[in-house]
This record gives sequence, C-alpha cells and structure tokens, in this order.
Amino acid sequence: MPTVFDANSLPALFRQQVDRFPDHPYITKEKTFTYQESDRIIRHIAAGLIAVNPERKMVALNIPCHQQLLFVFWACMLAGMDVLLLPDLHETALEQDLAAFPHIPLVITGKEDFLQPGAAGPGEEASLADVGPVAAVYFFSSGTTGKPKLICNTHYQLLAALRCLYNQRQLHYLQDCKTVYITPPLFHSYGLSAMLEYTMMGAAIILPRERALLGPVTTLFHPATAAVIEAIEGVPYFYRQLKSVVSRLKLPRLKHIGFGGDAVDTGLTGWLQEAFPEVRYSVRYGITEIPSVIAIQEFVTGEDINPAYLTSWLPVYQLSVQAEEEGTGDTGVLCVTTETDAGVVVTIPTGDVVSRRGTGFYLEGRSTVFFKYKGFRINPVRIETVLNTFDGIQASRVYLGENGKLQAACESAVALPVAALQAYLVQYLPAYMVPDEWLQVPVIKRTATGKIVRF
Repeated sequence: MPTVFDANSLPALFRQQVDRFPDHPYITKEKTFTYQESDRIIRHIAAGLIAVNPERKMVALNIPCHQQLLFVFWACMLAGMDVLLLPDLHETALEQDLAAFPHIPLVITGKEDFLQPGAAGPGEEASLADVGPVAAVYFFSSGTTGKPKLICNTHYQLLAALRCLYNQRQLHYLQDCKTVYITPPLFHSYGLSAMLEYTMMGAAIILPRERALLGPVTTLFHPATAAVIEAIEGVPYFYRQLKSVVSRLKLPRLKHIGFGGDAVDTGLTGWLQEAFPEVRYSVRYGITEIPSVIAIQEFVTGEDINPAYLTSWLPVYQLSVQAEEEGTGDTGVLCVTTETDAGVVVTIPTGDVVSRRGTGFYLEGRSTVFFKYKGFRINPVRIETVLNTFDGIQASRVYLGENGKLQAACESAVALPVAALQAYLVQYLPAYMVPDEWLQVPVIKRTATGKIVRF
C-alpha cells in the first residue's frame, strides 16, 4: 500500500494498481481477469470508443453484464468521455429523460464489435496519451419516491472523495480486505463508489453471477467463490435475503460486512452478528449527488453503534441542518457542503430528515416519505422496521391509502394475524402509528437495489 495518494486522475489511479499488482485478480464474474489483462481490455475498448466517437462526447451505457460495464466505464474515463449510466433504458421514465440528451451520439449496449476481446492495435496507446481528467459520471437516482432524477458527479468530486477515504487510515475494510463481493449494481452510486474504493487499494472484486432465484445471494453458494471472499458490500434487502440461507453458507475468510444504499435497523445487524461473530461491520451514508460515502462507521458488536446515528463523516464534507417549518433548529433536512470542482463550493440538501444528538445526527427518514395522519407526522419506515421483526413477516410497506386510512401491505407465506400484529405494534409504537387496514401481498415492489418503491 503506497504511503501517499498521488493519482491525479481516475485512469492514473487504476494504472497504479496495474503496475503494483499486474498478475493479481481484479474482476471476477463467470470469468476472472487480472489487473494487467483488464488494462489491455480497457485500452482496446477506449481506442474503439475514440474511433466511433472522435469528438469524445457523452456516452450512455446500457450494458446488462456488469463485468463488461466495468471495463467500458474505465475505457470512457481513459478516453475522456462523460458517462451516463442507465439502469434500464426500457423504463418509460428513463426513455423520457434520455430524450433530454440529443447530443449523445452513442448508446453502448455491450454488443458492439469493438467491445470484443482483442489486443490494441498500433497507435492506439498514443491516441489516449493526451486525454486529461475531464470525464464526469451521470446517474439516475433510484426513483423510490417518484420520477428518477439525473445527478452529475464530476471527475474532481470522484477523485477528491477517494483521496479523502484513502487518508482515513483507520478504515479497516479498505486496508485488510483483498477480495470483496460487491452486490449493488455498478450503475448505482453505491456499487460504483465501492468499486472505485476497492480498486484504489488493489483488491480483487467479485460481481454477482447472472440473475438467479436468490439474486446476488446465489453467488455465495459457489464454493470456490465463497472460500476467498473477505468482504461483502450490500444493501439491507440483500442481507434480509441472506438471512433465510445463512446457515447453509460457509464463508471462512469473511472479515467485513458493509451496509449502504438504504436505512439499516439494529435487528438486521443483530442477527448478522450472531451468524458472523468475528466479523467487523460498517454502515455508510451517502447520497447520489456525492460520489462516495459522506459518513462511515465501523463496529464489532451491537453495543458499539446505532446504524442510524451519523458521527464519523469525512473531512471534505460539512454537515448542517436546514430547519423545517414545524421543527426546531435541531431537527430538519440534512445538508452537505462540499466542492464539486476546485473552488466551486455547493450546499446540497440530502432530503433526509435528521435530529441533532450530541456531536452527531440521528437519521429519521426521507422527507418525501413522511406524511400527515390524524394530525401527526408519520415516518412509515419506523412502523415497517417494527413490523418486519414480527415472526412470519418477510417485508412490509406502510402508506396512506386513498381512503385516508393508514394501511400496511405485508409479504407473508401465511394469512396475516391482524389482531396479533396490532397487539405487537402497540408494544413499541404510539397507537396512532398502528395501521387501520392490512393487505397480504406476494411481493413488495422494489427497485434494482432493493429499495421499496413508495409512489
């Protein structure tokens, strides 16, 4: 591990790892490629991109294979092309948003001839030499509370965030784990930032195999893969899926479990700690507008941390509270102040409601999720967290119905014991937070990263 973060661009950061670990595995899906093999593929693709897009305009990526997506992403960075990451071009909302980019000359789907394996031809290295660190990355937000919005992460932001994380020497997950299983998709800000962080440390990255019944959990049933995994990064929904099969898994080298992408409840961390008592844990907090974590906390036991409590945020970010009309100065929307480019300072409202607790902030939930009921401001996530601890409830969604009643939809294999559920909730919640109407559903609608779709 070098003592100084001396990369001045993302391509230079990747090249450092190629020079340090040429024969080490870099990326594994069905097949494994070393850092050196990956570098050759990336340079070949970058030359092909320049040939078909000589003006180096923005490129949209709609590539279902995430190993290929990773190669093309790095190739775009090397070629100096802005990247628009598309989760699903066929969704109506995204098609409409893509129409706002008439200047995009190229949408890469993974089937293009120049993406096929092959060595770079004469002169291709030279054609890349004059590219500066100019590429930016565009995401669509998950759209859990409405239409997805477009977010831009500048190259400066990406590199500054990585440099800051690198300097946080106490983060064990970056120093100690050489093989990581990244379960969030790479078109998601969490998946991409985790990929960049572990690449920065020269780690081997494993991606989920093709879609299966249990989703990313399926990959853990491959003995050769499970035997080498030292860290896992995943959203809470992934770990809830893991719970049903954890007794059948063997992960002998697992050192770290990372959470991100959604709220984490203590019940979830509790059973994981029982299943993996020797493992360190971390909870990261971030927003799509920021290309890496804003706050991250590591812990060993449940007594060490409350997953909803933000205390250890990175020095490049300043956190503040924008008071709501009905709140005080200690409660409101969390805001993050940071640089988007050198000397350009912006303050971004995160959309998350927090309250000050000592030297930190306690996450209450997304401001767009709250609603008024019986004169009270309701956070449905608080109700769902309790509901999901009831035996037999796999997942739940609480919402205000069109008839004005508080309703709960629950995933359950058996008929809902409504009276028992109501009695259970009143032990932990005020009476006004107990749903009036109940609905048993086969599945709660979620995004690709496991977040509940609210609207």
